Amino acid sequence: MSEICVMSVHLPKELRQKLEAKAKATDRSLAAVVRVLLNQALKQQHDEVAA
Repeated sequence: MSEICVMSVHLPKELRQKLEAKAKATDRSLAAVVRVLLNQALKQQHDEVAA
């Protein structure tokens, strides 16, 4: 597994609430949900650029 780095991010309250709801619905931590969504977004962006 790669090294984990700590990062502080300022989010609108509404976005944080949506992320927390997704975390609860999927039985994951907030950090895990953020990592998954960021990885998905970056992969999608990479795939679009490569196409």
